[in-house]
Amino acid sequence: MVNWDMDHHLLEAGTDIVLGNSGRISRLEVFCYQGENKTLSSLFKSAELYLKINSDSFENYEANSSNLVWSQYNKEYWPSFSIWKKKKQKVHELDLYTRTCVGISTTEKYRVTMKVKRIDFVRFFCFCIGLVMFYTANLLAENAILEYIFGIILGIFAPLIITVYGLLYYIPKKFGAASTIITSWVLLFYIVKYFWKYGLNMIKLQPHICVVYIHVMILLSIIVLYNYKPMRIQWFARCIQWMIMGLASALVYKSSQYHKAIIAIIQIMIFYHNIYEWLEIKLRTYFYQLTSRRRKLISKEEYIEQGYTETRKALKELRKFCQSPECDTWNIISKVSRPQRLADFVDGGPHLQDDEIMLHRSEILLRSQDENEDKSLWNEYGI
Repeated sequence: MVNWDMDHHLLEAGTDIVLGNSGRISRLEVFCYQGENKTLSSLFKSAELYLKINSDSFENYEANSSNLVWSQYNKEYWPSFSIWKKKKQKVHELDLYTRTCVGISTTEKYRVTMKVKRIDFVRFFCFCIGLVMFYTANLLAENAILEYIFGIILGIFAPLIITVYGLLYYIPKKFGAASTIITSWVLLFYIVKYFWKYGLNMIKLQPHICVVYIHVMILLSIIVLYNYKPMRIQWFARCIQWMIMGLASALVYKSSQYHKAIIAIIQIMIFYHNIYEWLEIKLRTYFYQLTSRRRKLISKEEYIEQGYTETRKALKELRKFCQSPECDTWNIISKVSRPQRLADFVDGGPHLQDDEIMLHRSEILLRSQDENEDKSLWNEYGI
């Protein structure tokens, strides 16, 4: 339970306070923002506290209540042997949904301004960039520049990756799957933590060695990438795609302080990414069935009549083409077996002879007799 007994200035949107201290002893002033309810309309909202002062002779403190701010201020009177100095901030980004108190101690005159942005366009821009990167990760993974950057990052962290892989490879598997997984993850976190602390100490104590190491690994990575071209390997391209998708998810997550809502959005992004091909096929099929007209089936008599109609139409178009100037008469005559019959057809004669008509009718008659026999057999044996 937060205690609000200590004096403080209540911050709201548009708050503008000017304070001054005439004495030489610094004085602490506490400014508190109570927060607001979580709503989707405040997804890209931000609240910032601006300190306007002419010098850097001030100290600032930040906590969840004014009591904690005063306790931090009182600890400053005791000597501290820490080599780390607290960073002085003139801009404080406040938490929208929890109480936040900022304490300022100085001997000079200063001004405190509270600004609330309904839509923080920087956050909104990060959200849009993350969304675009997430769904174009497979295309961005084919970019040669990103492939080289990812390869250089792998080269810099190659000792850590090789160490972790080697230790996990030689862990005995006979203790069972659960114990192996637990041991592997514990060992992995320990190794990463050790390398992280050791790397930070190296950067602080011997930065020149770190600079030389990074330059050497960058050079070796470029040589390996240029000679062996691992970009053509499928798993390497997949790793680049995962890296881009992870960076995109981080941008989306940092674009809002409403963490539950933004995590839900990321989950929807991942879910849609995995099923969008199946969903696209289903939607296209549904809309096609919804908008397309059903074809009407025709009877056998209609089929025969339609065949006669289309045949007469095609013969008429052929006769018209042969009579037009566009027809290459000599070329066509040289290719047909009976030029005189073609000439009679163009002049208006029939396209079939009497014997051909009789043969066609006899074939139709035989076919209809066979169909009637088949139907009688079906009816007789009840097939």
